[in-house]
Amino acid sequence: MLPIGSVGMFMFCAGRPRPPREIIPGVRIAKRARSTPPRRPLVHIKDTSPRWTSATGLEVENALFLFAPGAGAPSSHPWMRHWTERLATLGLVCPFDYDYMRAGSRRPDPLPGLIAAHRAALHLARLSHTGRVVLIGKSMGSRIGCHVSLQEEVNALICFGYPLCGGGDPAKLRDKVLREITTPVLFIQGTRDPLCPLELLEKVRGEMKAPNELLLVEGGDHSLAVPKKQQPQGDVDARILEKIGEFNRGHT
Repeated sequence: MLPIGSVGMFMFCAGRPRPPREIIPGVRIAKRARSTPPRRPLVHIKDTSPRWTSATGLEVENALFLFAPGAGAPSSHPWMRHWTERLATLGLVCPFDYDYMRAGSRRPDPLPGLIAAHRAALHLARLSHTGRVVLIGKSMGSRIGCHVSLQEEVNALICFGYPLCGGGDPAKLRDKVLREITTPVLFIQGTRDPLCPLELLEKVRGEMKAPNELLLVEGGDHSLAVPKKQQPQGDVDARILEKIGEFNRGHT
């Protein structure tokens, strides 16, 4: 791999058993792959919705990012708007809100209701656009996307800050769904994220069926924000977007 300026550190791992790690300037990347090729189903949708975002005028055959929010930040939140704009440089983006958010509540619905709302957003997208689908989400939205992939055929999953530990408690692991999914998944995690201890995530990744990759943001918190004195946030976000593009091209 080539150096990427002074943005954190890179780390790349592939396969099992674990090979030596390479560390160079940049963001750290780790990868695990199955010994047999994963299924890569195609989803057919057509777009007419006014909420679709594409900064490059990409055509319908490009991948669609169905963008799910975290528990406390709806699609109108600055973080969600920021990443909606960035993702739109790669393809079509459709952010959505869960039912409780639209109702003005701050308390998330039970898991079955969240899954149903996520699936409904996916079904609505399929009515108005034709192309491939990537379920991408922030924190809770990424976890629900994993559940949805067990019931719906999609091409890939991307998790911004997967909340592996409920409430930050290592005794409350949300790892069962990760062990069940078979859809390729990219984890994007900050090294300061208390909801996802990296040693626990590495253990789970090693036992997953799905091909999976990990992009570590050195110094990043649960929202992938890094200390201002460490490096420009724009540089970090640009590298994250670059990795998303690489992953998207490899799995859709």
